[in-house]
Amino acid sequence: INHVLGKRGQVANIIIETSGDTGPAAIAGVKGHDNVEIFCLYPFGRVSEVQELQMIAIQDDNVHVFRTEGNTDEQASVLKEVFQDRQFVEEYNVCSVNSI
Repeated sequence: INHVLGKRGQVANIIIETSGDTGPAAIAGVKGHDNVEIFCLYPFGRVSEVQELQMIAIQDDNVHVFRTEGNTDEQASVLKEVFQDRQFVEEYNVCSVNSI
């Protein structure tokens, strides 16, 4: 994705929320990429210490991790609202990732 975005002169803004399992993997997949910014939300007190450290210990400029109040359902609800704003999504090239 980084290569293709670079050729197009674009930057993707990836927004994710995690209960702790997929967040570290998503971050690891794009950390250090010049053409990708990742914004990760995780619920305070609801991920293991190891999972939290896997996310917050990464110091790459394109990785932005935010601890939130509430739970993953509330996080998902907010992200759903973001993705329903088509103008915002298109203007800022917003997307998301997940693991299978």
